[in-house]
Amino acid sequence: MRLFVCAIALAVASGAFAQTGLRLPGGGANPPAAGATAPPQAASEDQAERDDTIGRIFKCIAAGLPQDWWRAWLEFADLGQPAWNERSIEGRFFYLTDAQRTRPRELRTCDAREVGELAVSLNKFLDPDKRRWRTARLEFDREGNFELKYEYDK
Repeated sequence: MRLFVCAIALAVASGAFAQTGLRLPGGGANPPAAGATAPPQAASEDQAERDDTIGRIFKCIAAGLPQDWWRAWLEFADLGQPAWNERSIEGRFFYLTDAQRTRPRELRTCDAREVGELAVSLNKFLDPDKRRWRTARLEFDREGNFELKYEYDK
């Protein structure tokens, strides 16, 4: 449930769509300024907006991370359509500490609804046929990497 973007690479493999890249600060408390480590050729309006959205998500969840966090992730599941033009999304946030890398702990941090809305707003950067994902997972590690994966119905 941790996220932050630096450079995004898109890959499509076995029904999943992933965005990878990102550099996070080592301590995890505050993300670097948007685009601070992005290569000059990646500077576009879409990239800047995507960076800003991911930075806002990370900043929100970083407030709840302990100093010894190792990996954090957000999991979103589409619960179906309550109405023709709406989606019902459930989000859960987790982290692992450096000492206990096998026992995830639930992360309770800022407004989960806000984080969910920010995560869903990233859909506008997806191809229209990729926006109806079933699950999404945004993961951050302490070294500053992130990965955003989408799973689709087959």
